[in-house]
Amino acid sequence: MSKLIVLCAVVLTMASMNVAEAFDGHRKGFVVGGGAGFSPHASWESDALGNPDDDGAGTGINVFVGYGWDRANLIGFEGNIVKYNTDVDNKQVDAYQGFRGISWYHYFGDEGRSFFTVAGLGLYAYIFEDFDSNTDGTNDQGGGFLAGGGYEFMKHWQLGVYASGGRTRTPHYDYDHTHVNFLVSGLVF
Repeated sequence: MSKLIVLCAVVLTMASMNVAEAFDGHRKGFVVGGGAGFSPHASWESDALGNPDDDGAGTGINVFVGYGWDRANLIGFEGNIVKYNTDVDNKQVDAYQGFRGISWYHYFGDEGRSFFTVAGLGLYAYIFEDFDSNTDGTNDQGGGFLAGGGYEFMKHWQLGVYASGGRTRTPHYDYDHTHVNFLVSGLVF
């Protein structure tokens, strides 16, 4: 059901866009982008488990599809995740965790030289892959948030710091997650 709501929101946003405003070099109209970088902190924690937490570093990425209603404000759907190694049942596995939801970017200056902030609300997900046993584990998604900021150093290119957190659950345990991403992102507008 939530995927249908997101799809409908994206379709309605795209249908309401003025095509002449898209890709004219201004932050107004259709905007799409993504980035990659480093995550110095990605963790999960559960008070109900004997080993209550794990922390790691890894690769951070984000994707964004949205709309700029003026040259200072963008709103859209964002995925901001991290991939890192974690310990599951005394075995190192690849883990993916992150935020996906609606985010709002606010820019304080002209394109190409502006500080920005970002805030978002949505869902938080956690998945791990155990390649030795060919299994994966997926927790049920819970509420999540995204907050951050940075600097657009060149038109279409920005450096950002993103902090994200949320909660996931299995049938028996609740997990609290956090991660921080330092990303270089490109936006086409």
